[in-house]
Amino acid sequence: MKNPTLTVGISVGGSIPQGVPSANTLFTAVRQAEAAGYDAIWTGDHIMMYTPILDSVTLLAAFAGITERVKLGTAVYLLPLRHPVATAKLFAGLDFVSGGRLLFGVGVGGEFAKEFEAVGVAVKERGSRTDEGIEIIKRLWTETHVTHEGRHFKFRDVTIAPSPIGPPPIWIGGRSDAALRRTARFADGWLGYMASAGRIQESMEKIQGQAGEFGRRPEDIAGGLLLFLYGGPDTSIARKRVVDDLSTRYNQPFEKIVDSYCAYGTPADCAAQIEKFLDAGVTTLVVKFTCRPDEQLDQQAAFAETVLPLLRARRSG
Repeated sequence: MKNPTLTVGISVGGSIPQGVPSANTLFTAVRQAEAAGYDAIWTGDHIMMYTPILDSVTLLAAFAGITERVKLGTAVYLLPLRHPVATAKLFAGLDFVSGGRLLFGVGVGGEFAKEFEAVGVAVKERGSRTDEGIEIIKRLWTETHVTHEGRHFKFRDVTIAPSPIGPPPIWIGGRSDAALRRTARFADGWLGYMASAGRIQESMEKIQGQAGEFGRRPEDIAGGLLLFLYGGPDTSIARKRVVDDLSTRYNQPFEKIVDSYCAYGTPADCAAQIEKFLDAGVTTLVVKFTCRPDEQLDQQAAFAETVLPLLRARRSG
């Protein structure tokens, strides 16, 4: 029996700790990625963060207009910061204008409490708001004249038109038990990050073990990973680039955990590190290059030319 098909996308834009690029730089990177054979373009999401960050929906809407084939995903959209009816409308439109290419990645956030304060949402409510929000969005994407009365949201007779072409696949990000259970209940896939291969495998086993509680088949829930990576001929320099980028991005040290959570070095190094995650159940890989904007084109081209063929050959063999 063949291994599951591997899909590989890259994260473009979003949080940019080493300088905000021009729009043309981002557009060039996206066009090149589609031409190079990547399956998807993903972007991160925050209202505020330790470093500059662009709005995820603005980016994906722009990317939709300059691409034809690649999927477009949020990795991940912080749903508790927004009203789910407005979110359902926004992403239904994005799916419509992109021709049904949306991947709706959702997370709870919480690592930057100030953005919750800024929009008047309690950090401690982020999990319950996300669960209720996903339930609402799924209904609004598939039903008309929706009425809802819950803990956080109440409305009557709401119809989103036009509806999305999909409905779009839902991906859940996060590492907590609540996030895993949320995945088992709602999602088409789980998008892990900052997790070792062993943690990925354990998490997928938990998700698939809980799927039956919600009347779902375990095999219908895919495993994904947002992987931070820097490629280069000098492994020690590549490792330092990952550590420096993530320490700035998340305002905490990464020296002691980078080897378990990230990939770096030569094509052979990167492929070997990624293989561990594939063996743990990852079939959707999202690569975030920990590089300056002016290095993005070289990094994504080198990965597509040297690492991606090795990974796809393994998955199809």
